[in-house]
Amino acid sequence: MAPASTGSIEWPRVWVMAALLAVGIGLAAALPITTAEAYAFVHFVRPAVRDQLALFDPANHVLNTLLMKRAVGLLRLSAFSLRVPELVGLALYLWAVARLVRGSARRFATSAPSGWPGIREADPLTRPPGESAASAPHTGRSSRWSPGPSAAIAFFGAAYFLLDYATPAAAVGLGLGLALCAVERMVAYLQSGQPDALRNLNLAGMFLGLTVAAHFCFLLPAAALALAVAAAPRRFPQGIERVLVTATVTAFILLALPLGTVGARDLARLLLPPQPSLARTPEDLSGLVAALRRETRGRTVRIAAQPEFAAVLEFYQARFREGGWRIEELPGAGDLATLRNQAADYYVIEARLLALRGRSLYRGRRVVLTR
Repeated sequence: MAPASTGSIEWPRVWVMAALLAVGIGLAAALPITTAEAYAFVHFVRPAVRDQLALFDPANHVLNTLLMKRAVGLLRLSAFSLRVPELVGLALYLWAVARLVRGSARRFATSAPSGWPGIREADPLTRPPGESAASAPHTGRSSRWSPGPSAAIAFFGAAYFLLDYATPAAAVGLGLGLALCAVERMVAYLQSGQPDALRNLNLAGMFLGLTVAAHFCFLLPAAALALAVAAAPRRFPQGIERVLVTATVTAFILLALPLGTVGARDLARLLLPPQPSLARTPEDLSGLVAALRRETRGRTVRIAAQPEFAAVLEFYQARFREGGWRIEELPGAGDLATLRNQAADYYVIEARLLALRGRSLYRGRRVVLTR
């Protein structure tokens, strides 16, 4: 029979993971739409799947785009629905971290010095398989919960947010979660001597293939992980067959059509970070869009916007079904002569260019709506 403290031992980790997931959901719901997310919606999510897969673009992360399309279909268009793949990546990441922390704690418990108080009897997750609480060796001190595993989960969870939200255009959250799942399955295989452990290699290969499909910049890390397992002593045949082949086939199924249109000059761009213009996160344009909707009232109007704002306006146009908006991208961002000669009903431009157009209808921190 499990000790009375078992429930209090396991719940702290669950609460840490739930808190991190809640933070991710809150950020996904609260943060304004970014230029990269709006660009992905306009060019990849909104078109039909056959059009999306028939054209290569380094900003089109195929698996991420397919999940975004499905999330928009289920939850309707919003910034939150476009971020559902990132939340899936966060959930996978936390699951893999918890599994790796659990395995590390178990190995530490089996080799802990006798002076460490109550490690093996304090937590059933750190006891070796088959060992009960009654048979666990006691140190002579009372059992107590150790904050180490929970702190490790919190630390790696914070690292996820720092990486994912510091690179808003990269959409690396889903790929990061899948990559860590692959690592967890590889570790489970290498530490297990059971005959059925080979299925872990199949899962690891599948996760690696999905990682590359989520974002092509994971190609080199995924290849390094696969080769590391394949080159392990006495495991080479299984590693080649179950990791490299499975990963290649999984990635090929999702990437065959887009990569079929890649030219020699475009191949290197796949491994590069996104363009700085796409990585920029504009301020929240919801207030500007509300002012624009009050002004237009369903009329057909021409709206000229600088490139970093045009995709965001198209996102809001689709969200609120403003069919009368004719959004045009200003050909030269910050080109004063172009702005003077542009003929449109409304302009969405940086505040520093307001003097060229006159009175503002809405003024934000660095963006204005004017006529």
